[in-house]
Amino acid sequence: MKEKIKKRILPTLLIACALPLILFLSTPFDIFAGNYNEFVFSFTNFFGVCFGYFIVSTAICFLILLFLPEKGYKIVAGLLLGFALMMFIQSNMLNGTLSTLGGDGEGSIIPTYLIVIDTIIWIVVLAAFVGVAFVPSKKLKWTTASVIVACVVVITQVFTPAITAITKREMFLTFQQRMEKQDDEYTHMILTNKNLTTAGKEGNIYVFCIDKFDEQWTEDCYATAPEEFDILKGFTWFQDHISRYGHTYPSIINMLTETPYFAAEATSRTKFLDEAYNNANGLKTLQAEGWKINIFSEKFYTYNDAYYLPDYIQNKAEAKNYKVANSALLGLNMVELGLYRTMPFVIKNLMNNLSSDLFNNSIEESDQQGNVGFQPGNEKVDKFTSQSQFELVDGKGFYFIHINGLHNAYKDYKRLPALKLSFKIVNKYLSFLKESGLFENSTIILLGDHGNGTPYNKTPLKNSVRTALFVKPAGIGEQEMKISQAQTSHVQLWTTILEQAKVNGGEDFGMSFLETPEDEDIQREFTWHTYNCKLIEYNYVVLGDAENFDNWVLKNKTSYNRKITD
Repeated sequence: MKEKIKKRILPTLLIACALPLILFLSTPFDIFAGNYNEFVFSFTNFFGVCFGYFIVSTAICFLILLFLPEKGYKIVAGLLLGFALMMFIQSNMLNGTLSTLGGDGEGSIIPTYLIVIDTIIWIVVLAAFVGVAFVPSKKLKWTTASVIVACVVVITQVFTPAITAITKREMFLTFQQRMEKQDDEYTHMILTNKNLTTAGKEGNIYVFCIDKFDEQWTEDCYATAPEEFDILKGFTWFQDHISRYGHTYPSIINMLTETPYFAAEATSRTKFLDEAYNNANGLKTLQAEGWKINIFSEKFYTYNDAYYLPDYIQNKAEAKNYKVANSALLGLNMVELGLYRTMPFVIKNLMNNLSSDLFNNSIEESDQQGNVGFQPGNEKVDKFTSQSQFELVDGKGFYFIHINGLHNAYKDYKRLPALKLSFKIVNKYLSFLKESGLFENSTIILLGDHGNGTPYNKTPLKNSVRTALFVKPAGIGEQEMKISQAQTSHVQLWTTILEQAKVNGGEDFGMSFLETPEDEDIQREFTWHTYNCKLIEYNYVVLGDAENFDNWVLKNKTSYNRKITD
């Protein structure tokens, strides 16, 4: 037995490391090398952790294989080699033009016939590798064959990264060094938490953007727990409201800047974000009238780099420091990207919400004073606002505060807890304003960037999409909450803000939320984009009650050979 195990050591080591090498080292390495400009972290921040995962997983596979009986050894080894070989083949030969990242880069819808063919190839190859275990040893030198396959996989997975490391030396620089190399005048900047817990002594406008604040979900929560809405005294609940766009991008950037997104005219996501603030007439008007502008939202969807945002944004600052909040999680995120690349199409369809921005949240950036970059996670905002002292500052303050809200509340049981936490955060501001005697003369708007659209985001709308909206205008105190059936839309946001700020310019955008009559059918527009696949833009016109999907008329449908996030 000892002699048998001794003979197994070398081939077993090769077989045991083949799959972990692809999964934990070569694929994450290659993904970072090909997309490092999308990441704000460095190579060293994740690769050491991935190497640790490689060592541990190789050791586990080695020990399991080493002591298995002959038949079990061949079956397990065959599966490991089969998966390793197919992951290599999938990423290099079968993916075609599919994007490297689940939510970034070029991509296309995967035809059903390709999914079927791809799945059959996987099944046949894995079955063949397992079937070899049952072939008599006299007919097939199993050990020799397995070592050859393992060597081919290992050599290719070491050789390619080695060439990449030599030819792409820039990937080993930090994010800051890479960007400075591209532009000598460039300074990496972020939107920080600075001023997140302040209120202006002379006036306040708060816009709380609660992500995926779906109207129907909100009404369901009200039916279950109406007491949670007691904090909204003085507010009007607009129950027939729709957003302009169906997803966080480009909805939030449109809410902030009024810049429309036309897929036919838009270039890259980064260019659109960098240039959109040039048209931010509402923000410019407020700033010119003496309002201090603070924007608390996330990268990728709202801005690419705060360097390109207007300097009048009070919480914009140079990023001087960054640290990895969770190296182990960052490493796993990179492995998850690797799985997306190497898995069959049928598995990819279950992983299509991946994109580089998800991993940037593993990094905590801060300015020279220690103000950390804002991240919209409910728990993070709740923790920060709980640990920070609310304070009054001079002047008038405009605050746009974006939190994740109900974004991940796909299941019924998740919605009420997510709404409760969102309202808990909002209530801290309401309570402080009341304690400071500023509540009545403050304008407070709660709304979603979008509602809950069609599942998987890959088809035309299958249902109406209303977005929750609550407005407390200046001059209204703690009166009972009102309900309005006025047909409103996001395009009226800046009319309302400028009207409440008592400055000119709002009339250019039409009626405010508060001026919209309840007894009138108003034509509204809504644009739905497919996500994580080939971009199709659907333009709808809504006339009448938005809850009735019969009132949603598709006017245009246009396909583009790219993704919306390209």
